[in-house]
Amino acid sequence: MDKIAIAGFTIDRCSSCNALWFDATELQKALHSKDAAKSLEPSLTGRRRNTSAGLAVCPRCKSPLIAQVDPRQPHVEMLSCTVCGGVLLDAGEFTDLSRFTIVERLKAFFA
Repeated sequence: MDKIAIAGFTIDRCSSCNALWFDATELQKALHSKDAAKSLEPSLTGRRRNTSAGLAVCPRCKSPLIAQVDPRQPHVEMLSCTVCGGVLLDAGEFTDLSRFTIVERLKAFFA
């Protein structure tokens, strides 16, 4: 994993697939940072993880990860650790989460 420093905290990026690992509160901090999406956007199109939620383990505490979707953007799937609260996002998913479009806002409002 490569380390990326952003606004006083460090995000981990997989050097082979560009997936991003956020420790417990880092995802919310990064979503509130103006420069995070640009800094975390992969330079190359990332590949999807080839690990299903049942097989993935947390890089911090080695507990199993579970699949979840963002409640406001259900097309964004993430793997979460139920023990330490970390989150794993595929390449590009953070950028998608940080851009909550007007269409997505309307869908969320009327859902």
